[in-house]
This record gives sequence, C-alpha cells and structure tokens, in this order.
Amino acid sequence: MSAEGTRPVAVVTGSSSGIGRACAVELARCGWDVVVHGLEADAGLAETVELVGGEGAAAAPVAGDMREPAVAQALVRAAVERFGRLDGVVSNAGTGLTKTFAELGDDDWATLLETHLLGATRLLRAARPHLVAARGAVVTMSSLAAGRALTGRAGYGATKAALEGLTRQLAAEWAPDGVRVNAIAPGTILTPLVRTNFTRGLLDEGQVLQRTPLGRLGEPREIATAARFLLSRDASYITGQTLSVDGGWSIWGGWS
Repeated sequence: MSAEGTRPVAVVTGSSSGIGRACAVELARCGWDVVVHGLEADAGLAETVELVGGEGAAAAPVAGDMREPAVAQALVRAAVERFGRLDGVVSNAGTGLTKTFAELGDDDWATLLETHLLGATRLLRAARPHLVAARGAVVTMSSLAAGRALTGRAGYGATKAALEGLTRQLAAEWAPDGVRVNAIAPGTILTPLVRTNFTRGLLDEGQVLQRTPLGRLGEPREIATAARFLLSRDASYITGQTLSVDGGWSIWGGWS
C-alpha cells in the first residue's frame, strides 16, 4: 500500500505515450500514485513507469486492449491490490481511426465503440465502488470532433460524442455519492499520433495553425494539467462539463 494508503491513486488508460503519459506524470508530480496502461507491455509503458518513478511516485503497469472486458477489471484490481484505494480515473485510451463515413465498415465501428465507449464504461463500472468510497473523480478524454464536423472523423466523432453523453449521465447519477465526472476535449496536441498524421497528410499543420487563435499546437502537458485540476479538490464544484483545451479553436469564427 502506498505510504500506508495516504496518497491518492489514479488509473490512467492509454498512458504509454502522448496525452495519457503526460497525465500520469503530472499526477505523479502532484503526489499521486498511478496505475499506468498501454496496449502492450512495451518500451513505451516501461518509460512511463520510469517517468512516474522519477517524480517520486509509484506506478503499477497494466497492459491490454481496452476492448477486452478483463482489462478494465485488471486496472481496478491493480489499484486496490497495490495501493489499497482508487481516487481518480483518466479514461484516455482511444484509437485515432481516420476514415470517411463511406469507408467505415462494421469492424471499424466495433473498434471505435469498444475502445471509446464500452472500454470506458467497463472501467468506470468496475471503479465505481472505490470512487464512491473515496468521493473521487473521473476525467474522460473527448475530442473537438465530438461537437464539430471534421473530415474523416465520422466514426471517431460519433463515439467521442457518445462518451461525452456518458460523462454527463454519470455526473448526474453519481453526484449524490460525491463522485464528479467531467470530460476534456483537446485541440490539436503535438502527440506521436498527430505527428504521424501530419507526415501522412491526414492533417495539415498550416491549416490547423491558421484555424487556432493562439497560433500554435498544444502540448500534452497542457491537457495533463487540466486533467489534474479536474481530479483535484480545486474542482470540487465542477461536474458534468466538457472542458475544451484547444487554443481557442472551438470558438473561432474565422474573421480577421
């Protein structure tokens, strides 16, 4: 058990790189122990464990596909067995599948739904009793595409919108138990996936910068600090909200 069970504990899915890793490291920096997660037990997950340890926190790694129901159970079990508690969840695991509606097959829809919606649902269902005991908090990771039409994001955006809907429903349902549930909708954040999309021509960096009032791409740590805030007592009167962290992208009317 971590420091005799006195340190808060979070599960952060999809934390072997990018935004998830930044969330795990930020929470560690602020005194949390973390259950970290990746699709595979690879070098990326090991590096996240090392980075969390470098902040003076403990990390419990769990590898597996969030489409598999057993993985959600394993994540919660790791928190309870290793640290004796669970105070927060960052449901960040996702797939960056980019296809038009016409290109999406049933297998694609199954992947998107299982990863974005059912993966989060199973995790939060398993975590609920522990979050109630801790009067804890949840952050789900949505997207600009949940509320805006973006090329090639029909399935991605629809399933992220469903995740936002789940976030609001759980915020209302769990509020009497003292558990808060919020979402973050990141803008274009400079993650390995975004770099790949730039390289493959799936995303035009110049257009993104022109469309973003702050005129730059976001950094993973900027999403992580928002997630840490929403999990903290400083956000104790905030629930059921989607926080856009996008450099002003979602409010820009295009006039100059």
